[in-house]
Amino acid sequence: MEPTSRHAILCFHRVLPASRRTGPDDPYFKRQTALELERFCALLDELDRRGAVLPPESLFDWTRGEGPQSRPGVILTFDDGYADVLEFAAPALKRRGMRALLCVTTAVASGAQRGFPVDHWYATAQAATARTGLIDGFTDEAWAFDLAREEDRARLVDGPEKRAFVRASPEDQQEMLDRLRRALRVEARISIPPLLGVSDLVSLVREGFMLGAHGERHALLPLLSESEAAGELARSRAFFPAHGLPETSILAYPDGATCARTEVLAQAAGYTIGLALGSRFATRDDPPLRLPRLIPTNDPSWFERRLLPLFTREGR
Repeated sequence: MEPTSRHAILCFHRVLPASRRTGPDDPYFKRQTALELERFCALLDELDRRGAVLPPESLFDWTRGEGPQSRPGVILTFDDGYADVLEFAAPALKRRGMRALLCVTTAVASGAQRGFPVDHWYATAQAATARTGLIDGFTDEAWAFDLAREEDRARLVDGPEKRAFVRASPEDQQEMLDRLRRALRVEARISIPPLLGVSDLVSLVREGFMLGAHGERHALLPLLSESEAAGELARSRAFFPAHGLPETSILAYPDGATCARTEVLAQAAGYTIGLALGSRFATRDDPPLRLPRLIPTNDPSWFERRLLPLFTREGR
């Protein structure tokens, strides 16, 4: 068989039973950052039949041009560090003898930060008691919303207001959340999804997971000053030995956001592999600090459309 120049690096976030589509986890399904457990298992079985899943350490050999090169492979990665990785994804992987890379946001894992900014946005949106109103100050124009409309509920999950929030500084994000709470008339304390702590990471390492960094606070690194970005990168890498966890030189950029400056800073901090997004296969022409990943979705045809070409001559 001719050598392959492609691997598929898959990026997962949350894995949940389909019954969780309704309720607090609904926004994650809408955003395709939650994959149904049944869909996840079906994807693993497809890959298992092809013997395609590679251990996460193979990233190092592959980027150096070493190791077996005779066929394409698939590497499984998870971002963020939600507790359902331990509850649902890890047992499914263990039953199939598969291993994965988990890239965690270290301030969240240490407990210094309560969840991710989007967790608070989604939870606030889900707790809305107002059905109509005005959201102002996020974009150039105020938005008169009516949550009886499906398109307005979808906009609240991933519209221009939420995208402006994600790109804002932590200080501005808190003020924006307060503004959103007032507009939606949210008075109850919100609840966010459970997240992995240090003891959970220890358990996952024992189960065969490899750990990587996903930033310290999940800040978008290209938007930070050079000194802020350098500090984030250094602190996120230092977290692992400081908590008795294996050192890592793999970084998954928060939200996949990277640039030439970010990659220089990542290399200076000791990272040798950087995982971005890109909705395509990784090739040998990709710099090791900018490897693209695909995000599997709940579309039943996703494997056939997006991943099957990896295993066919036409897809090489």
